[in-house]
Amino acid sequence: MDHLAVWDIPAVTTPPPVESEPRDQNRNASSHRQAGEPAGEPSNSTQVLGGIVTDVRDVATWVVGSRTVRLFGIGPGPHKLLASLVNWVRAKGPVECVPQAQNLLYQCFTATGEDIAEAALLAGIGRAGEYATAAYENAESNARRMGKGLWARH
Repeated sequence: MDHLAVWDIPAVTTPPPVESEPRDQNRNASSHRQAGEPAGEPSNSTQVLGGIVTDVRDVATWVVGSRTVRLFGIGPGPHKLLASLVNWVRAKGPVECVPQAQNLLYQCFTATGEDIAEAALLAGIGRAGEYATAAYENAESNARRMGKGLWARH
């Protein structure tokens, strides 16, 4: 079993916006949240969301305050690798999630500016997924090459 320590999560900076074709156009975006639905349902807000991470369902699905956000550019990985990432993000304080145009997905950043999905990919905690940018593809490739997380040699 491969457990990552908090210090294994790489420092990443906020990448510049990158337009990219979806990696898998057959996937559907998260469902819409309607007024009056219970908290924790997926958000379809066009506003930046911020707050404390209250739950993480998988590496691509985070609950910020009472709003569920689906991270752009990353697909789920095994739960056994998730704890160190969640602890690392929570230790940094509130997160900020920026909606991506027209797809109900978010790009989330730590309070110190690190892109959460990119950090997860660099640590081998997930796979580049829907709408992955070149930076995300490179992060996954680096994790594979270095044998991190999912790509660890047993």
